Amino acid sequence: MPKPACAFGVLLLILTEPIAACEWGPWTVPVALAAGETISNITLKVSDGTLLVFRISDPQRLIQDTAASVLPDGRLAFSDGNFRIGVVVSGRYARAMFVSGQSGVRQYSVAVPKSASMNLFLNTTLNVSQPGYPSIGSDQPSLRILVTGQSEVDVDLQVQ
Repeated sequence: MPKPACAFGVLLLILTEPIAACEWGPWTVPVALAAGETISNITLKVSDGTLLVFRISDPQRLIQDTAASVLPDGRLAFSDGNFRIGVVVSGRYARAMFVSGQSGVRQYSVAVPKSASMNLFLNTTLNVSQPGYPSIGSDQPSLRILVTGQSEVDVDLQVQ
C-alpha cells in the first residue's frame, strides 16, 4: 500500500480538489484560483503521513453505512447508517473512510500525522471493542492510538 502524503503549511494551494485528509498542520488557508489565474509566494509542504487502518470484525453484519450516504465531496453524511469511526488529533476530528468489506470484516482508513498521539472516536449504537477487552465508549474520544513513524498502523476491533 503506498504511503499517504499530507499537505500543509502557512498557505495551502488547492488546484481542483481539497486535500482534506491531511489538514493537520496549523494555519492552513485554502487559496481558490480561477481558470488561467496564477499566484506566487505560496508554500506547499508535503510530508509523509501514516495510514491508520481499522479492521472491524462484524460477523453478524450489524454495521450499516451505505454508499447512498456519501456526500458530493466524498464525506459520509452523519444522518445515515449506524456506525462512524475516526480519530481526534489535537482537537481535530478526521473520519476514517470505508475501504472494503468481505466475509464479515469491514475496513476503514484515514491518513494521520506520521508521529502523533490520538484517540479513537466512535459514533455508533453498536457494542464495539478490541478483542478481549471491554466495550469502547461512543461519542467521545476513547482508545489512545500512538503513531511513531510507521507507514501504516492497523487497529483491530469487533462488533458484538
